[in-house]
Amino acid sequence: MRIIEENVDGEMFDSVIFSEYFGGMIIAVADIETTGLSPANSGIILGGVVLPDGDNRRAVQYFGDTISDEAELLENYIGALSAADVVVTYNGDRFDLPFIRRRMESLGMDTYVLDGLFSIDMYRILKKYSHLPKLLPNMKQKTVELFLGDSIERTDEIDGAKSVELYYEYIKSEGGRKEEILEDILLHNRDDIVRLSDMMRIVKILDLHEIMYSIGFPVAFSEMNIHVKDIKIYHNIIKVNGIVAGDAADYAGFGNGYKIKVSAADRSVDMEIECRNIKGVTVVDLVSMNMDMSELRELGGYESGYLIIKEGKAVRHREANRIIKAVMQRAFQ
Repeated sequence: MRIIEENVDGEMFDSVIFSEYFGGMIIAVADIETTGLSPANSGIILGGVVLPDGDNRRAVQYFGDTISDEAELLENYIGALSAADVVVTYNGDRFDLPFIRRRMESLGMDTYVLDGLFSIDMYRILKKYSHLPKLLPNMKQKTVELFLGDSIERTDEIDGAKSVELYYEYIKSEGGRKEEILEDILLHNRDDIVRLSDMMRIVKILDLHEIMYSIGFPVAFSEMNIHVKDIKIYHNIIKVNGIVAGDAADYAGFGNGYKIKVSAADRSVDMEIECRNIKGVTVVDLVSMNMDMSELRELGGYESGYLIIKEGKAVRHREANRIIKAVMQRAFQ
């Protein structure tokens, strides 16, 4: 197995709104290369990751010289991902992350690290929450890069299928030809992760509050993280479902206006926050909750001790997300 490292100019993406959800968390951008589409009969030959490194970024690739290197490759790759709280991929929710999990299970490896990572799938976000599907012929990563003007930065000329073909040629080759093939395979993966890291800036023109309300968001504590997965607002209650990112212990708690339950068996988290509906406007009475919610007064939906989270059918996504995060953090203090 080989490990290839490179320093990449420029910091990891950040913004004021992005920091509301991910401030203080370590973001990793990841991509894998495999010998096929099914983890049942294919393996991982290369794992790439971009991580923050001071004022710059560091790209690291873990390459298997032979197919039998997969276990060692995954052990090192997962070790790198374990430094992160959030993993960013392109179609990773459907391919990369399930593939990694299945291969680790097949090799008898503990998938604990994957459970702790909050996933941001840029393909899923752009496909559902941007206008790009209406503007572009397809949603391939290279097509989006071309639209963003980043294609000039990409120098590889192969796709995933060609990478597989080259890998089998690499195994049979020797000398200079072997190294040439390796450079092509590494470059394809390297450009995918570095360009995806650059692509994250498109989040600035999207409604991140709506996206986080829809796909969920992480809530960090000193000893554990919770990944909010589903939010529903009813006439007089907000229902929240999520999972503990890691080990969980049975827990039940309640306070003025809320109750929360954690089940260790499936690491599930269920929380309810009481609301009031005043002439079609759904609000949370922050005063009656008897908690210090002073940071929520800066929000546009705050008025006279109430936090507006829904007006008619229109959800105020930022306010809904912030009250959920605030109550969870205080419930586990």
